[in-house]
Amino acid sequence: EIIVGITTENVTEDKDSIFTISINKPVSKNVEVILSNGDTVIIEAGETSAEYKVNAQGDDVIKDPSSVTVTLAGAKATDGTEFEKLTLSPQSPTSNITDTDNTVEVNLSVDNINPTEGDTVTFKVSLEDLDGVGGLDRHTGVKVTLSNGVVIEIPAGEIEGT
Repeated sequence: EIIVGITTENVTEDKDSIFTISINKPVSKNVEVILSNGDTVIIEAGETSAEYKVNAQGDDVIKDPSSVTVTLAGAKATDGTEFEKLTLSPQSPTSNITDTDNTVEVNLSVDNINPTEGDTVTFKVSLEDLDGVGGLDRHTGVKVTLSNGVVIEIPAGEIEGT
């Protein structure tokens, strides 16, 4: 009997999720393993495992933690022949992707520090990525409330607002 299994580990958002597809003993043919998302992984003849990589979501300041789950959908020899006794593990391992802490600073500036009566003063709020990881422009909108109750909105995809 050939048993096909799948395992993974948790990662941080800047690392790829690696799923290990394995068989319990080496066989003389390449084994094509079909995953639930339609992708395939080949375990070479004589080997007992292969890796399947899900690209990292990227270390950025906006994205929250997430997860990736992959299950086995099928397996066969790459030459099309079916194995006599093949069992797929029913496991659906999940790679939990934890958020890395990134520091974002909100800066407030004004265009006219010495206004006279009747002048218009424009306040600008901008986001600054203190860790340099990027992704500040991936938010869906940020509202900053000043101490006087005025709300300045930074539109989605922007890093500053007035």
